[in-house]
Amino acid sequence: MKLLLDVNVLLDVSHRHHDYPQSQVLYRRIITSPLHEGTFAACGYTTLYYFLHREIGARRARATLLEWHRHLGLLPFTEPMAQAAHRLQMTDFEDACIAITAYESQCEAIVTRNVQDFVASPIPAHTPEDLLAML
Repeated sequence: MKLLLDVNVLLDVSHRHHDYPQSQVLYRRIITSPLHEGTFAACGYTTLYYFLHREIGARRARATLLEWHRHLGLLPFTEPMAQAAHRLQMTDFEDACIAITAYESQCEAIVTRNVQDFVASPIPAHTPEDLLAML
């Protein structure tokens, strides 16, 4: 199963938030299973760096991004995809960019804590908890 991990889930993984341990469990399951392909979106790359830098410093932020490159595919975000994101009927434009990235990259699901923000997404969104139950 090809999965796009949303920014909030990756931040849970990097910070090992005690409030969201399911994100960490799901991440480990994805990267250790030959049946699943984990990805993240280039359109959120600098956002991830920004939040990581604030929380853990520049050096560790870069190391975290490089670690994700070892285990997750980085999905492109192009001009046509940006135009398509504008056409989606989604309130949050950043989420529209994630949704169109998942769609264009043929992902089967988006993993996010904000499922309600992806109601109009062409790709279904699931919480880490729900996806763990499905896997």
